Amino acid sequence: MAMEWDELERVAGYLSGRFAADEDTLAAAAGLAVRLDRLKHSSELFAGVCFSPDIQRLSSRAMMPVAG
Repeated sequence: MAMEWDELERVAGYLSGRFAADEDTLAAAAGLAVRLDRLKHSSELFAGVCFSPDIQRLSSRAMMPVAG
């Protein structure tokens, strides 16, 4: 439960401007995306649920390949 709270707190902090879109924030958003995907597959009630545009943009940043 603590890990879930940390992820929620981190993403909420990003949305409010307290945290940058750093590795921890991207990992938190990815963790929440995994949980949402599980909910969507486990119940039709969640089929239409999606993240806000801000979180969708943040999540897309996590999927970008890192040059190096």
